[in-house]
Amino acid sequence: MPCRSEDGRAFSLDTYLERLHQNSGSDNDILKYKNRSIRTTVVDLFQRRYYTLEAVLEKHAYDPLFPFVYMYRIAGNTEDPLVSFHFHDWYELVVVHEGRGHFFIDKHVYPMEKGQIFHISGEIIHKAIPDQKEPFLCSVLLFKPTLIHSKELNEPFSYFDPFLKNGFTSRLPQTGFKEIESFLEQMDEEKKEWKGKGSKHALQLYLHWILLILNRESKELLPPEASTTSSRRESWMNEVLLFIDETMWKEQLTLEKLAKEALVTPEHFSRTFKKTTGFTLPQYINLKRLIKAKELLKTTDYSISYIADICGFKSLSYFHTLFRKGIGTTPRKYRTDHSDKQP
Repeated sequence: MPCRSEDGRAFSLDTYLERLHQNSGSDNDILKYKNRSIRTTVVDLFQRRYYTLEAVLEKHAYDPLFPFVYMYRIAGNTEDPLVSFHFHDWYELVVVHEGRGHFFIDKHVYPMEKGQIFHISGEIIHKAIPDQKEPFLCSVLLFKPTLIHSKELNEPFSYFDPFLKNGFTSRLPQTGFKEIESFLEQMDEEKKEWKGKGSKHALQLYLHWILLILNRESKELLPPEASTTSSRRESWMNEVLLFIDETMWKEQLTLEKLAKEALVTPEHFSRTFKKTTGFTLPQYINLKRLIKAKELLKTTDYSISYIADICGFKSLSYFHTLFRKGIGTTPRKYRTDHSDKQP
């Protein structure tokens, strides 16, 4: 998602961080703002103008006692195709207020339209791509499960039910959707200046109300391959993504091989894959393999070399390079850091 100044001008996250770094003179100065990760406001020292950070990073800065990130009514930027949604370990809700686009989630491509709500659990590849003529406007909520009450009250209900369904998107009746939009507006007002006692409690209550409404009133939409509204391109690509997901662990997949399977030229396949998913083929496959490697590092005692092999990496050194680049640490350090969190 783009960054925007308070007067509405859009600019890329890289430009924002570069400007902040140049003006502050130190990377450490950037860290001062990480404790205000939701709609973080900082001063541009050149123009003395306030800018609001509205971008989702793979690793989110947050208060460990309040694992919640909220971005209100952010616009899809058609000039910046490198949307920062890749994968993370947060639960995520995306509420579409206006506009259109398509949302690539796991192995499916969903159309994005006003009134839809997407619910995505952790460690799932996803990316929202705005329509060129009518880009979407949406709100994004990210939270850790520790923020949600889990006490059983002798009734068959869980706040996480929307995330446990087969689909990733739902649609509410107009009254229910407007109620959620009202909560989102109140959350934004509550968060802007952290004024008054109990602001975090209020945000937590609003989040629970939104999840409650989703449980009560949402109608799960059909998977895109079963929907009569899916475009031919989306339907064709969904079959390709399913084939990749089933095959990538057994053999090395190349552009030429997949194009042959799809009965198209490699050039056409490459263009369509990037346009539909927002990823190049190597980016997508590497992300899927990294996610699987993370899971195995946390849940098994397999050797790192064995994990690299069964996840389809060409060599152990290549696996180490991609893991450090994509996850930000080494496989061994990642396993050590997460070993005490397993049951």
